[in-house]
Amino acid sequence: MLITDASWLDLFDTFERAALRLETQPSYLVDAEQEEYAQFLATGAVEDEEPDRRWRRQMRAARDTGRQVARVRLIDEPPADYQRFLIACNRFNDEDGEDIRYLNYRRADELDLPREDFWLFDDATLLRMRFDELGRPLDKELVDNDPAAAKQARDWLALAMKHATPYRDLAKELFAR
Repeated sequence: MLITDASWLDLFDTFERAALRLETQPSYLVDAEQEEYAQFLATGAVEDEEPDRRWRRQMRAARDTGRQVARVRLIDEPPADYQRFLIACNRFNDEDGEDIRYLNYRRADELDLPREDFWLFDDATLLRMRFDELGRPLDKELVDNDPAAAKQARDWLALAMKHATPYRDLAKELFAR
C-alpha cells in the first residue's frame, strides 16, 4: 500500500521496539535542505536551525522511552560533498539518540546488500522508499503482511550494522583533517 509523505512519519510515533533503515542513495534531493546544503558547501559547517522539528522530537521520544532508531547509510569512498554534509548534520541525530552508521559502496557490494532504501519497524513492518536517479522521492510503500520480506530486510540490516562504521568514529576521522 502506498502511503503519503505526511503519514509515514506517524510510524515513528507508534513503533514499539526498533525502527531500522538501510539508506542507499548517493544523494537525496530534498527541497527543505537545499539552503543548508549550500551553506555547508560554502562554509563546511552546519547549524542547528531546527532543534524542535518533528523528526528530532520523535527521535528524542524514542530514546527517552528505550526504543531504538538506527540506520546504515551507504557512502562513496571518499564521501561525496552531499554525503559529507549528511555526516556533518548527523551530530544532531546522534545527540537525539539516533544510531547512524556508514558503509562504503564497495563493501556493501561485497556483502551483497541491495540498493534499495527501506525502514523496518519492529522486525515486521517494511516501508520501501523509492527515489529517482537524482535522489528525488517518488513514493513510499508500506508492507506489513509479508514475513519473508521482513526477514530479508532484517538479515540485510544485521549484516550492514555489523560491518558499518559508527557515526562518531567516521566523523572524527573525516573532520579531523
